[in-house]
Amino acid sequence: MQPVGNKQMKEDVFETNDEGLELMCIKFLFGGHTNAVKLYHKVKYHEDGTPAEHINYMDVCSLYIFDNKYGKYATGHPKILTEGFEEILKIFEI
Repeated sequence: MQPVGNKQMKEDVFETNDEGLELMCIKFLFGGHTNAVKLYHKVKYHEDGTPAEHINYMDVCSLYIFDNKYGKYATGHPKILTEGFEEILKIFEI
């Protein structure tokens, strides 16, 4: 497969799709799991060969969906507790 030049990509992708509809580049960055992230990072190492950096990744989009399905939400009017209430962990059943 040969690399595609910018001009060809503009003609093939950004101006029209198969249905002949105009594509809006800005829409590529909205919704779902689309975003602009750094997809590759070269880790630096100490002289003894151990990594000098630790890379973490958290998919907060999927976490939001999980929380919506399995999380607990407050319902009804709030009940203000000022005295004689249980330990906080028991109140929220943790």
